[in-house]
Amino acid sequence: MTDDIKRIGEGLGRLTRLASRARARSVGYHGVDLNGVIVMATLVRHGPHRAVAIAEHTGMDPAVVTRHIKALGELGFIQRDLDPSDGRAVIVSATPSGHEFFQYHVSIKEAFFSEIFRSWNPSDVALLGELLQRFSDDMEKSLNNRTPNQQER
Repeated sequence: MTDDIKRIGEGLGRLTRLASRARARSVGYHGVDLNGVIVMATLVRHGPHRAVAIAEHTGMDPAVVTRHIKALGELGFIQRDLDPSDGRAVIVSATPSGHEFFQYHVSIKEAFFSEIFRSWNPSDVALLGELLQRFSDDMEKSLNNRTPNQQER
């Protein structure tokens, strides 16, 4: 199993580098970076939220979320409204332009992956999807169960 773990670690490292290259090529639609897309994904998929809830949901720093909310608002992709339950707080939501932007981003990503998997057997694509989901779920559980000191080791 040790050789398998080593091979997986090397493969994930290579995948991370390749994903960074792919992101660098795809980012640029209105200058929105990956974190901006993640904020938009949260709003499109889960509806209106306060900035702090977006930060908690995504694991991003609240200041980073706030900067992206401001930038996305300037592009007309999100709108800010007072929270009806607390007039001091602001709820952000995706505008129709924001939904359009996010759908465009998704279509680019899906076209990219479709090209990669074009020669794959459909059952292999399904298996990869299942295993990646399982791995991501287990990794998230492991990270959530660690104390800050354990994460630094």
